[in-house]
Amino acid sequence: MNISGLLREYIINNLNEEKLLYHVSSCIEKQLKEWEPDSDIVLIRGAGEYIVLISYNRVVFEVKIPNWVIEAKKKRDLYSLDRYIWSELIRKRIDIKERTSYIDWILQSYQ
Repeated sequence: MNISGLLREYIINNLNEEKLLYHVSSCIEKQLKEWEPDSDIVLIRGAGEYIVLISYNRVVFEVKIPNWVIEAKKKRDLYSLDRYIWSELIRKRIDIKERTSYIDWILQSYQ
């Protein structure tokens, strides 16, 4: 397993829901900033869910994630939560400007 895989496994196994979601959101934001430097992500903790607001290419996307989904995704695989958020963004018609290794890895089971 590579270093990023080991790091992700540590993160999945040792962080609570909020910190895990913050980490995943940071990974997504990093990718979006490569395409559009003005991109931004804001996490809002609600009652029994998190709301991820993503500002990208002058459009705001909202992804609601119930707490139970985060817990279930933690148990599924290392990138399952990333995949969940990206699949919601694709469903909402986010513009993926280029396929990077991160995007290919995340979306390999989505397509």
